[in-house]
Amino acid sequence: MSEALDGVPAALPMPPPRDAAVVVLFRRVASGAEVFWIERERRLSFAGGFFAFPGGKTDKADGEDEGGFIVSAARELFEETGVLKASGSERLSQADLDELRKALLEETLTFSALLSSRSLTLNADEFIPAG
Repeated sequence: MSEALDGVPAALPMPPPRDAAVVVLFRRVASGAEVFWIERERRLSFAGGFFAFPGGKTDKADGEDEGGFIVSAARELFEETGVLKASGSERLSQADLDELRKALLEETLTFSALLSSRSLTLNADEFIPAG
């Protein structure tokens, strides 16, 4: 820790860390890889207008083990981008995906219930832990 400087207020205490998951979505192309990220809403109090990878804090409903981070990553990816990485999602129309995303965002449907309602399964192998 560095010493205090005259006239400079003391640093605020750090908040406790929260579990969170982030998705780095990419695809291979001839020149290497393309990486997908989003611009955060400017009105957000934290990092509004900045570019970031989709993700956010884990919910208790996501689970509390390593699998919970995968569920959280998949849920956040769908909430923030509309990309649903689940086996069976390819048979859903864009209208179906929009309806499910709206229900998830309005909290009228949990992510688990969303998956069950359409017989979808998360494929954990598609989510590779990176740190």
